[in-house]
Amino acid sequence: MNRKRRQWLGVAWLVFTVLLVSHPQATYSATHQALALWWQVVLPGLLPFLIASSLLGRLGMIALIGRWLEPLTRRLFNLPGTAALVIVLGYSSGPPVAAAMVAELRRRRLCTPREGERLLCFTHNASPLFLLAAVPVGMLGDASLGVPLAAAHYCANLILGLLWRRYGGARPTRQPQASPFPTRSVPGAVSAEAPMAALLAEAVTQAFRTLLLVAGYMTLAAVALALLRETGGLGPLARAFGALLALFSLPPSLGEAVTEGLVEMTLGTSRACQSSAPLGDRLTVASMILGWSGLSVHGQVASVLAGTDLRLGPYLLSRIAQGLLAAVLIRLWLPEAVPTFQLPRPATWSPLLVFELSLLLLGLGLALWLLLALLFALFRRSWYGGL
Repeated sequence: MNRKRRQWLGVAWLVFTVLLVSHPQATYSATHQALALWWQVVLPGLLPFLIASSLLGRLGMIALIGRWLEPLTRRLFNLPGTAALVIVLGYSSGPPVAAAMVAELRRRRLCTPREGERLLCFTHNASPLFLLAAVPVGMLGDASLGVPLAAAHYCANLILGLLWRRYGGARPTRQPQASPFPTRSVPGAVSAEAPMAALLAEAVTQAFRTLLLVAGYMTLAAVALALLRETGGLGPLARAFGALLALFSLPPSLGEAVTEGLVEMTLGTSRACQSSAPLGDRLTVASMILGWSGLSVHGQVASVLAGTDLRLGPYLLSRIAQGLLAAVLIRLWLPEAVPTFQLPRPATWSPLLVFELSLLLLGLGLALWLLLALLFALFRRSWYGGL
């Protein structure tokens, strides 16, 4: 970072600090709300995924089973087999689980820099619990809207995965021989002499370090929005985004939701869903915000990727593209009849219930990962001596 840029950032942080001191009530309320959301939803929702993925990587299971899934991931996404678990858990958890797993793969040299960037572009998704329950039930009051909302979000990301498959060029690789009981060392695994207690302690420590980063960025985003609202800075931004939405025949009143969603996904989505605009317009803007994810989440991803050689440029471009694609898809699919998907209302959720549901999603994701690996291992011709 050059000296002039550092000075401007220092001035910006000085202004931010002055605003914090001069608006203590707004700062406290925003901090309290952000930390309550982190404690009740984010911590129990992400902790199982972060611990499980970190431990699987340290034990070498991601590389081992990745050998069996190499033909599938190479053909579909031009990625190594180790990407399979990131894809599965990236679609069954919330940010920044996928980014943490991609960073772990890169540190262990289980993917190239371009493969890691490509994988990061289409495995960044909002949590299924958020898409199928929190938004449709808690914010819109209609559980049947969860299916098209989630379908638009995930399909937009899969389309990006297929479009990005040639980014960085193809890497011709020799397929490794898969074996249910490998006799050679597994790439990326820790030493066989490392005690299990030490591995578990490292996984838990890394998981909580990531979760604390998430808490910090959530709090910073909530406080920044509260100060913008208190100082009147939110109005001009909302009017500017409203004028931009009007060009696409969307109500300018949703400009405030886009402004908040630019910084924090949950607040922006809630603002869009609770506005007085028509349902189709509210869902279109909410889908766009969910695809973009917010600067708060992008800060979390940048922190997780710190120390690696992975660039954020392709990831940020994909978030813009995903937001636009998801908005178009939800607009096309909304008039169709959709089945009802019912979960408990978020207002009644407790941290224990969120933890139980996240464990269920983790179990389903791991089961799918192992089932795919087993099927591809069974049907490899090398298992049957070429028969």
